Amino acid sequence: MKFEVAAQLFNFFNHPQYVSGYINNIQFHNSNTTRNNLIPSNAIFGMPDQVYSSNPRIVQLTARFQF
Repeated sequence: MKFEVAAQLFNFFNHPQYVSGYINNIQFHNSNTTRNNLIPSNAIFGMPDQVYSSNPRIVQLTARFQF
């Protein structure tokens, strides 16, 4: 018999990563909201935290019992 425990940590230090979509899952976004922070006359110009997710810390724990 054997018991195993494992952990996976993504963005362990929780640094903001303002990109469209997720770091681990690249997807095309056909939306004007992601473009609005690039237009100087827009109210959210230069504020990526208002448009994109910061891709927060993810912790995944697993346990396995083998017999």
